[in-house]
Amino acid sequence: MKRYLPWLLPAACAAALAPPASGDFDLFHRAGQGLLSGSWSHTLADPVVQVGPLQLVLFGSLGHWVGFVIAPALALLVVAAVRSVGVRDPQVLMLIGLLSILTGLTSSGIDSGHPADALLPLLWILAASKAHRGKTLSAAVLVGLSAGFETWGILGIAVLALAPRFRSALPAAALAAGVAAALYLPFILEHQFAMGSYQWHVSDTSLLSHFVAAGTSIGWPLRIQIG
Repeated sequence: MKRYLPWLLPAACAAALAPPASGDFDLFHRAGQGLLSGSWSHTLADPVVQVGPLQLVLFGSLGHWVGFVIAPALALLVVAAVRSVGVRDPQVLMLIGLLSILTGLTSSGIDSGHPADALLPLLWILAASKAHRGKTLSAAVLVGLSAGFETWGILGIAVLALAPRFRSALPAAALAAGVAAALYLPFILEHQFAMGSYQWHVSDTSLLSHFVAAGTSIGWPLRIQIG
């Protein structure tokens, strides 16, 4: 039991202190329920839904319990990520897991409906560690799956450059892109994919407002260029 304590204690504390799901939760919960129903093909037809099918499955199936699952999952991922970079001391692992709760990392995004903001960087760390150890295919799958939570998760493909051999990184990158594409392809084939048509409005407090007028609508092409 002692060997599992660095994992179990942070996860239990994170679950106990998980904030209620709010923010965009209702939007994604309804979309997730639609995805799990017979009308699944219409899930991404509304451009307002800017999260991937994996997050929608979680929100649709777990409902208001989603925070009690995501928070401990984030705590476990923190411990796993730290362990993957070489930390083995159980006390250090447990301390870092508990610190992730105190710093608000495990509750990050739950109260806004966007837990991927914390989830994806942790998945990228795990993928980077695997790629560095030559496990490029499993690293690629992690990157591809991360895009299933939010489309920008595919940016984690850059960690595959850590592979010991460049030749192994190329097919791994193709695999990551393939996994990500497979998650969205059913909606595209049904001609019900509208995520790319969403428009953001420039806030008067954003950096972009120094270059374009506040309130200006921008779409994905400009958003990608800015990124």
